[in-house]
Amino acid sequence: MATPITQDMPRKGGYDPIQIYRAVRTKRLSAGHIGTMLAGVTVFGWYLQYIQRREWRIVQWENEEARLHMSALILAEHDRTCLKRLKRKEDVEAAIMADVPGWVAGSSVYHDDKTWTFLSDPDYHFEYENLEHKGPNKVKEFLGLSTF
Repeated sequence: MATPITQDMPRKGGYDPIQIYRAVRTKRLSAGHIGTMLAGVTVFGWYLQYIQRREWRIVQWENEEARLHMSALILAEHDRTCLKRLKRKEDVEAAIMADVPGWVAGSSVYHDDKTWTFLSDPDYHFEYENLEHKGPNKVKEFLGLSTF
């Protein structure tokens, strides 16, 4: 006996409808939410900048106070360094001009009484080391003496 052919049929009540449209997400950030977050981040950044500038002002004030209180010591050290340089310059001048009769080391070539002030640039240094290899004319030129 032949078996009857059964056909696949939909279930009782039928199938669900086929979804052919994209499912749109309903929960998203609105413009108001984004604006509120932007404003919050901006205000937080302003607060951090206020804190940082307050600390920066305190550090600047401390640096200014330290510089003000150290300026007398720094000026005294600079004057001491300039006097040492002047002494070395006079020693080199005495060594160079030893054979010139009547030459007094450290005296002005213009025969005037110059008052020495040491408020020059502290980074300006005379170079007295290794002057011998430059020759007598270079040394005199360095010291500002006539090379003729």
